[in-house]
Amino acid sequence: MRTHLASAVLALSLLSQACADARDSLELAPVFTDHMVLQRGQPIEIWGRAEAGVVVGVSLGDAAAVAVTDPLGAWSVELEALDAGGPYELVVGVAGRELSFEDVLIGDVWLCSGQSNMRWQLDQSEGGDAAAAGADLPQVRLFDMQGGLSLAGTWSERQLADASIESGYQAAQWTPCTPRTAASFSGVGYWFGRDLHERTGVTIGLICNAIGGSPIEAWTSLEAMGAETRLPAFVSDPRAWLEQGESTWARSRARQNLGRWLDDPTGALPGHPFLPGFLFDSGIRPLAGLGLRGVIWYQGESNATDEAGAVIDPERYRVAMQTLIANWRRTFAMPDLPFLFVQLPGIERDWAAFREAQRRCLEIPGTGMAVTIDIGDAGDVHPRNKREVGRRLALLAADQVLGLEVVGARSPNPVEFEVEGARVHLRVADDGGGLATTDGAAPRGFELVGDDGTWQPAAATLDGDRIVVISEAVPTPVAARYAFAPLPDCNVVGGTGLPLTPFVEGRVPQ
Repeated sequence: MRTHLASAVLALSLLSQACADARDSLELAPVFTDHMVLQRGQPIEIWGRAEAGVVVGVSLGDAAAVAVTDPLGAWSVELEALDAGGPYELVVGVAGRELSFEDVLIGDVWLCSGQSNMRWQLDQSEGGDAAAAGADLPQVRLFDMQGGLSLAGTWSERQLADASIESGYQAAQWTPCTPRTAASFSGVGYWFGRDLHERTGVTIGLICNAIGGSPIEAWTSLEAMGAETRLPAFVSDPRAWLEQGESTWARSRARQNLGRWLDDPTGALPGHPFLPGFLFDSGIRPLAGLGLRGVIWYQGESNATDEAGAVIDPERYRVAMQTLIANWRRTFAMPDLPFLFVQLPGIERDWAAFREAQRRCLEIPGTGMAVTIDIGDAGDVHPRNKREVGRRLALLAADQVLGLEVVGARSPNPVEFEVEGARVHLRVADDGGGLATTDGAAPRGFELVGDDGTWQPAAATLDGDRIVVISEAVPTPVAARYAFAPLPDCNVVGGTGLPLTPFVEGRVPQ
């Protein structure tokens, strides 16, 4: 209420000198706008800038707080946690000036991040036009952070001069979800948010900051990567990355854009969305302090294979994911921040080992993985079925994050491996009612290997949550794998229809 704000400011007004500079310089972080969603059940941090040494008062509903700006003019306040609800008015003021933000709702805020498959618009997706036409969802709010730097051609001198952390994204506004705003929003994000809202009835706020083509090193701070000795030194050195970076498509595009500077590399290196640390500084660090329910992440295409199609070290990506998740959890001061990610789908690219590295990321506490091996496109890195990707992420969120105990929310995944003579016995985690095949035929996609290191096709039988695998060509197996191919012919699903996770289990001969 405005009376709370006035009382708060007056209580400390003697600490500041009211002046035109204080009034004119008052501002909030860009993520705070009309129609915003703030996270329920967590203390609410509001922050911004004003003249140094002035008192700033903030009120939201019946809650109010004050802060004194530091010598650089920065300020922040923490308001008490609120249950889902609203609308509220957020009022921020200094002596002589007041800013107000209308239609503020309290609900669940999700960050939708990654590269082009997360950025892929709803109206570009399968069934997206019809979905957008019916997307009148006032309790779903969208904050669409579109990239601010072109990735086309060789940048002009003006573009090079303007390329900075501050210009990495265009200005954004929170908007209610309407047919117009939904059409250009992330298809995965839209379906995820819509499904969660329908399941919970809680307001959903979606922030999308995905950038097409971006490698994982762009999303992680230089400090975090530099401290991780298992990562190569060039991932924390933007200049070295331009020469040595293994994400060769992203590196070659960055070199093309920065060509004029590279011809005469004097002065500071201009910013670029693919450089190590850039998107962290431009798109993650500015959100630090915001309450989140969790993250959904769809990225990896730029790190799976190089421009010639050769496999990039999958283990390195697993370490990079560990580093990124820990980095973001520290940044948001949420050590248990839920992090749900998409395993790359089937395609005629050599991604099998990369998908296994992604599966191993499930060992990181608080993570979940949506398996999409069955909904890829043989020749297109942008499969159009974003609805199912969003649905699978929403199942994970409902079950794993919100605790709604959704049956069969996760793809079955092996949890036990045992060799008994010529047979491999596997048990999978699946609460959906038992394994089956999509077509009623025998299970396909299994292989066994012995100490000779030659993988051979294998037969499998299913019994509830158990799989028995055998191959006459491998009398003494030491490891088993499933769906380990670019575009595998595989047909096993859990009781609710989610695909069996591609896997490698056992002792693989080197």
